[in-house]
Amino acid sequence: MMAASPCTGSVAADNTTLRKEKRRAFVFLATLAVMIGVTAGFGYSQLEQVQFSHESAREFTRQAEIHSLAGDRAGAAAASREATAVYRGLMRANPILYAPYLAASLHDLSVRLSEAGDNAGARAAIEEAIRIRRHLARRNPIRHAASLEQSRQLLSRLAAEPRSDVANQGTGVNSVR
Repeated sequence: MMAASPCTGSVAADNTTLRKEKRRAFVFLATLAVMIGVTAGFGYSQLEQVQFSHESAREFTRQAEIHSLAGDRAGAAAASREATAVYRGLMRANPILYAPYLAASLHDLSVRLSEAGDNAGARAAIEEAIRIRRHLARRNPIRHAASLEQSRQLLSRLAAEPRSDVANQGTGVNSVR
């Protein structure tokens, strides 16, 4: 009978170590693949939210200001509507952060709609801004009372005066941005 050589035991130990390393590598790669899949899935799900970014809302607000300065009241109202739509989407995602921005955007939209001759739309927008600002002012009166009062004054002017007078009274851009 032949005795096992010391090399045979060493080869068996190396094979066991190799199998363990392969198993660890496989588990690591499988875990990595799952993590990549989850991350990619999350990334793809967020692609539809790209339209709702604070920067895009600010850009629409700037466009509204440019249109207004150029005398393009309809263009200013359209850009302001877009900014408001983006802020609505952002507010659904984070109401605490974006409610003041939505209220300011609605205030601006009211001014733009009034300038464009849509008094009913202007009233609806400012009434919504007042509802949001009233809620905000209850929670933090020091920060939001002045903007609430500004929106109330705009509503009063919309109710009392013709469109052209409201547009020329300095009720322009109401900014939180």
